[in-house]
Amino acid sequence: MISINVIQQSWEKVKTTGSQGELVTAYELTQDLRYGKPFLTIDFEGKRHLLLPLPKVAKVVEDKQSAGIHILRSSWGLENERRDYIDLVCLKPNFNDLFNIIIYETLQGLAENASDVNAVCHTVLESWREFLNRESRKMPDKSTLIGLMGELFVLKNLVHLDPRALRIWTGPQGARFDFFSKNTAFEVKSSTKRHGRTVIINGVDQLDPPAGVNLYLFYNRVEESPLNGITLSAAVNELQSAGCDSSQLVRLLSDLGFTPEVIARFDTASWRLIESLVFRVDENFPRITARSFINGQMPPGVIAVTYEIDLGGTALPKLSETEVTNLHQLIVSESTR
Repeated sequence: MISINVIQQSWEKVKTTGSQGELVTAYELTQDLRYGKPFLTIDFEGKRHLLLPLPKVAKVVEDKQSAGIHILRSSWGLENERRDYIDLVCLKPNFNDLFNIIIYETLQGLAENASDVNAVCHTVLESWREFLNRESRKMPDKSTLIGLMGELFVLKNLVHLDPRALRIWTGPQGARFDFFSKNTAFEVKSSTKRHGRTVIINGVDQLDPPAGVNLYLFYNRVEESPLNGITLSAAVNELQSAGCDSSQLVRLLSDLGFTPEVIARFDTASWRLIESLVFRVDENFPRITARSFINGQMPPGVIAVTYEIDLGGTALPKLSETEVTNLHQLIVSESTR
């Protein structure tokens, strides 16, 4: 089965065609379909296409509902030698990376059901429908970007141990903690402050794990670094190269408001991690929980609590590098058992 990386690299072998419908520089993929091999090509407007061969009598239900990717019936070829294709076309350059994933999922679906190309294409596109229509969402602010970069620095260490560790990145789905496995949870706080180590805690449950769960607070100091930093898109590509499920990664980033188009807009900034400290959140760690209040209940009329912790103002024990490495291995092993 063809991989996403192969699909991505294949585009380098395709040049823009001179006119619409001309397969001058199409790249033939190795996967055999019922009616022939699929092609990748780029039209004269720079739009990318996946062409899936069809018999002339085949019926195609076109789909032009999504903002960036359509399903069409098209005729392509050279001079008089032309044939019909189901044409998946990417209308926006910022969706090119997502288009690679949709191509991969389509070819994967056809490997399992080669008899109905049209149905497979529609099923895959429908699974991304909500995502494709999210472009009107408000742009994330810089503080949200900094928080994401801090989490991606942690995620990188985990997926290099095992790509399946992506499943424990639970923060984008609205979970209580940023990373959560069976008995271990990570909460990640990131800052660009040059002086002091203060973090904002939102709510009485953010540092209050369930019984039997060990919670750790990661404090990541990051800074913009044009010379030796990494952009958001480069960080995402690194995770994909490490073997992450690209489809799931794109969906998780989208849940945070970082669609491919948004990620591209943030690529003017590069970031590097200059300090990472890890603390065990136990009974000696400064925090506010429900147990901080009489009978475990906040005062009447108080509906939320936000507070600030000074991680540098007290003699809080920090995990050593070896302990942090072991902690990474622990949470990954819990998630993959």
